[in-house]
Amino acid sequence: MVSGPPQKVQVFSLGRSRPGAERARRRYYVKWRVDGRDRAPSFKTRAEADRFRSSLLVAVQNGERFDHRLGG
Repeated sequence: MVSGPPQKVQVFSLGRSRPGAERARRRYYVKWRVDGRDRAPSFKTRAEADRFRSSLLVAVQNGERFDHRLGG
């Protein structure tokens, strides 16, 4: 495990694409911030996005370090 200074990690609620987007093009976004750098991958379904967000929250709770290059 890599040690170092504590990281500040924020995980935000799910976001959705612009209103009025066609159902086939609708995407759900999971946004999180590690030491001031934002990441926001998109997912096709809300369930996928929610699963990914849950895994981020578990990692934060367990004190895992996030890679600055990859964001996760």
